[in-house]
Amino acid sequence: MSLSLFGDNHMTPSLMLSYRNDLGNPSDIGAPMNDALKVACLALYLLAIVGAFGVLPAGITSILQKAALILLAAHVLELLFAFKNVRRYRGPLVDSIGLTLLFGLLHWKPLAKNS
Repeated sequence: MSLSLFGDNHMTPSLMLSYRNDLGNPSDIGAPMNDALKVACLALYLLAIVGAFGVLPAGITSILQKAALILLAAHVLELLFAFKNVRRYRGPLVDSIGLTLLFGLLHWKPLAKNS
């Protein structure tokens, strides 16, 4: 991987940051943010589950569980409205549905953009 503060034209410097993968092809600059948001989704779900076992204070647990349920409900709605993009996943459809329920648009939006 390499980061460059200059565009492909090295004659005139620009402030454009281009992220390149191991093959040297430009990659989506939002990919690291997408991964960070996926980790945040998983952390919210995990904390909501752990809180159900009484490990966390009750006030925090109820907030986390409500937030996780709201997020899951939003992802169910996204699944219904973005199903044509969810189907574009190269793996099994059940995997894509599961990933959409966990991550929502963080999963299906790149699929829609790449098609």
